[in-house]
Amino acid sequence: MFGKAWSYYRPFGEVVVDGFNLDIETLPALHYEDFAARLRTLYSGDTTKKYLLVGAPQCPIPDVQLTTALTKIKFDAIFVQFYNNPLCSATAWNSTGQAQDSNSGFNFGMWDRWVRSNCKNRAMKIFLSLAVSPKVAPAGGYISADKAADIIADLARFPSFAGAALWDASETWVNPGYVSSLKTALTKRNTLRKRNFFGLWN
Repeated sequence: MFGKAWSYYRPFGEVVVDGFNLDIETLPALHYEDFAARLRTLYSGDTTKKYLLVGAPQCPIPDVQLTTALTKIKFDAIFVQFYNNPLCSATAWNSTGQAQDSNSGFNFGMWDRWVRSNCKNRAMKIFLSLAVSPKVAPAGGYISADKAADIIADLARFPSFAGAALWDASETWVNPGYVSSLKTALTKRNTLRKRNFFGLWN
């Protein structure tokens, strides 16, 4: 109903949805690998455009909802949620150059190594997903734009790092300047501009 080949149910008229993000917040986490595999099959039926399959796991590893799908099916990118998980959230980042190899602290480095060792797509890109205001992170994890910029500068050392994602877009209106600050932090780094799956998503 969302792809090019469907003709009966068209919730968006002739618009073709070119990707899906699996943000699974509740258990049981069953059969998402089958759903992802079916999407890949449907994507392959239309070679006129690129279709994306991405996921939004929580920062603790393993993510109970998406681990099976990520290890069995090719995803293009993941938006790891570094908020609402106090131990591994962005607030736990302290300084540059840390190994980031434990769930008991900010763990982007752990995600980088897990992707390269376990995922179906071992070149998959990882986005730093942040809460754009305290309202959308009731369990904690909101950080200032200045700290977010410091984290971005630190994460540029990881080849898998592709940009930032913000939750959610409606809150950007009550936190003016946050998006533009992160955009500046991302675009001023040459190493990031050269990566082919890069940006700021919200």
